[in-house]
Amino acid sequence: TSAAPAQLFDLRMPMNQFDRSEQLQHIGCMDILISRDFALKIQRPELEGELIGIMTLVAETALWQAGDDDDWRDPLEDGFVDLELTNIGLLTALGREGSFPNGVNGLSMSTTICNVGTKDAEWFAPMDTRHPMIVMNVFRIEEGRFEHIGVSGVKHGFFATNQSCGPCDHPGTSSLLGPNCSDTYGVGNNGDRNWLGPRSEVSAFKGTWQCEGSFFSGGKPDCQRRNNGDVDGPVELRIAVLDQDLNRPGATFLYEAYYIDHEDDLRANNIVHKFVRPTFRSTDQTWRFTDDSGLIGGPAIRSFGEKQSLAMPLDIGDVHMSVQTTELPNGNYRYDYAVFNFDLDPGLKHLSIPVRGAGVRAFGFHDTDQDAGNDWTASIENGVLSWTSPPKPNLNLLTYATAFSFWIEAEAAPEDVQVDLGVYFNSPGVLRADTLGPKNIEIGVLPKTAPPRKTSGG
Repeated sequence: TSAAPAQLFDLRMPMNQFDRSEQLQHIGCMDILISRDFALKIQRPELEGELIGIMTLVAETALWQAGDDDDWRDPLEDGFVDLELTNIGLLTALGREGSFPNGVNGLSMSTTICNVGTKDAEWFAPMDTRHPMIVMNVFRIEEGRFEHIGVSGVKHGFFATNQSCGPCDHPGTSSLLGPNCSDTYGVGNNGDRNWLGPRSEVSAFKGTWQCEGSFFSGGKPDCQRRNNGDVDGPVELRIAVLDQDLNRPGATFLYEAYYIDHEDDLRANNIVHKFVRPTFRSTDQTWRFTDDSGLIGGPAIRSFGEKQSLAMPLDIGDVHMSVQTTELPNGNYRYDYAVFNFDLDPGLKHLSIPVRGAGVRAFGFHDTDQDAGNDWTASIENGVLSWTSPPKPNLNLLTYATAFSFWIEAEAAPEDVQVDLGVYFNSPGVLRADTLGPKNIEIGVLPKTAPPRKTSGG
């Protein structure tokens, strides 16, 4: 028989913790990847780097350094916390439901955060509310349209590894991330449903999580953990993406991660994205993803459109808007809008665009789900085209870390316009954003318009 491969698996992104009180060394949440040697040995080179599980080792120690049972130093409390997301990668399908091309995939990714501030960041684990959180997304750009096609739950962070991302000469403890120290979560860790919960429990603007009555507490009015990953199927709370939304030759794809933390004093650098190329592997019915760019700072919507803006005012949260205009063969123009709510709570309910005399011929809407019953409905009144969320029980707000898409086909060429974004239960009730829209004509009769249509995928 031939010799065994030199190495079967690669173990990546471990989290180390020494429990002084119990004299235990924990090396946890490592991604187990098929090694190159093993992939070649079994004549399946395409399996190199395939994630096959997560490993945690716990060992008793015979020797240990004496010291305080809790921390080996006092926390740095003066200064500021600034969490910078310095890398994302390895977008991976961890599970799927259904058969290609009509299945749905549960994706995850790795993330690395660095505290570039001057004091320790609190890094406790649930059920302590003083922990970081991560949300993850996948988007598609196709024929000039930006659509949100994959949404994760909230990854609740725990345990600071305190690796170096600078002069990490004052590292924190497992519950403190020191200045110039980093923390990495692997693909398996970020996709572990033991640490994933619904987005609805989190205020992105405040950076806080509602522990009492939460998913983890089993809905009880306290902060005691009862739910440890009790979910339905291999997709729930991971980044859920349909085969139909990935199987689009010629489209461009992006993935994004966004850290939410109550102490973060500068949030512009805690969201990043990359371009990615999906390929379906029929041999094992799995999507593989290859990065097509390096790390790009800011939300993915900033890589789309010919004009980008932030809605004003900014004091209740940031809302990004981008537009791409396209001249059509019939002489009309198409306007593709994307609106991304970064951290405005509780969300947006309304979008209005002036179209007086613009010769609107069609319009449409795309959200992140497959429920036609909660689509925003469109109407034209007094020269304004408006999309509005239905009321409860089908209320569908544009919530944080989420993008909705809108489009118009009109006879008029582009000009600078200002649009209104309606805020749900907040003051001010309306935000305004500068963008491009069909040139308005004050005198004229609006033509008959096509009924609102929803594009595929949501």
